[in-house]
Amino acid sequence: MKGTRSKTGFTLLEVMIALAIIAGALVVILHSHILGVNLANRVKGTSLASLLAQKRMEEIKMEGFPEEGEEEGDFEEHPGFRWRSVVSNAEVFEEEVEELRKVTVIISWFDGRDELELEVVSYLFRGGG
Repeated sequence: MKGTRSKTGFTLLEVMIALAIIAGALVVILHSHILGVNLANRVKGTSLASLLAQKRMEEIKMEGFPEEGEEEGDFEEHPGFRWRSVVSNAEVFEEEVEELRKVTVIISWFDGRDELELEVVSYLFRGGG
């Protein structure tokens, strides 16, 4: 009677296949983690840009009825974020209205990979009592 051999261990091929599967899974998990971090950074920048645009728009409104023209600057408390405001006469039915201004505030920033912009538009009316 020949001796029976029991298989109690893994062969080298089985170990290599298991390691390849684990390595593939780790690559996918790491890649999704990196994408999540990048998305979180982009959302953070967009949220901050939205608040800064609102702040700049309120500053323009507090100055009274704005004159036509362009201005630009940056936010000292938020390095890397810049603003540009454009004030022009608004058009209603393709006619310019002197008492109505179109105010556009553009916030731009660099998120590490891309130059991004957020644009907010508002209309201001010269109220006459």
